[in-house]
Amino acid sequence: MLRFKNLFRRGRAASAALAAALAFLLLAGAIPALADSPPAVPPTFYGRVFQGSWGGPAVPDGAKVEVYVADETQPRGDAMAVSNGWYGGPLGTDPRYIVNGTDADVGKSLIFKVDGEPAATYDSNGQPLNLTFQFDQVQQVDLVLPDKVPPVLTQAKPASLKDLPCQAAPGGRLHGRHGFRLERQ
Repeated sequence: MLRFKNLFRRGRAASAALAAALAFLLLAGAIPALADSPPAVPPTFYGRVFQGSWGGPAVPDGAKVEVYVADETQPRGDAMAVSNGWYGGPLGTDPRYIVNGTDADVGKSLIFKVDGEPAATYDSNGQPLNLTFQFDQVQQVDLVLPDKVPPVLTQAKPASLKDLPCQAAPGGRLHGRHGFRLERQ
């Protein structure tokens, strides 16, 4: 009977040692998992797109918004079409422009373009922004395209036709350098 009690005592000690070893292994595996931070979220943007000035008329639907990092020639992320004056939206279910990048891009300037034209960047209150690439950045960035002033074409009438470069043609007709036909009367 003495032997059975000693065996029982040894079994409890062995069970306790096994439980302690398992607990240590579980905690040892959990500690690195706790130390891992979640992956960084790339910069994400949405906003309104105005023509001329902040708060001015919206650009037409279908205009494409793209974001460039520094002086790169290819945009980062997929182009977004403007709809009802917005690219993306503020709600969690709305699409947003995601700027792809790496740690090497942190701090580099971001250039927004609409249909290939550089756009000025503003916050949601109309204050100018200078944006740089930062992870975990989700922000409303309103864009403003400068007004395009169409060229004014003027056509001046010459005071006299005698100074126009012309060639004499048979029959009294003159043919100008630009295909004009002048007839004598």
